[in-house]
Amino acid sequence: MIVASYKGANIFFLAITGEQLKRDLKEVIYACYKQIGELQKVPGNTELISELLLLANQAHERNNIISGCGLFPVDHSLIHFIVSTACTYLTVLGGIVDNFKPHKYELDVHNHTNDSVVLSNVTV
Repeated sequence: MIVASYKGANIFFLAITGEQLKRDLKEVIYACYKQIGELQKVPGNTELISELLLLANQAHERNNIISGCGLFPVDHSLIHFIVSTACTYLTVLGGIVDNFKPHKYELDVHNHTNDSVVLSNVTV
């Protein structure tokens, strides 16, 4: 149980870190374009503008920095995915366990007359 909570805490902090990196990446892109706008007012900064434009384009293309082997992004959506999967499994498990409980009423199909079914072993 302790190991599971430790692993869960690691996944939670990794997801928070991935979300923070995504936000920081958006801030870098915004800062690059803002600086490009300021540098275009002054002549002779074409090399610096092209470098900032290249950085902004590369940062825009790398949207998800942390991913699980390229299959899913590691951000706040991972926490929602894990919780929803666990709830689904618990719901299915609850339905399976409920089918194996002994029922209060048993149908006795051998003691019937004229299409009527008699309940036996009724406890109230």
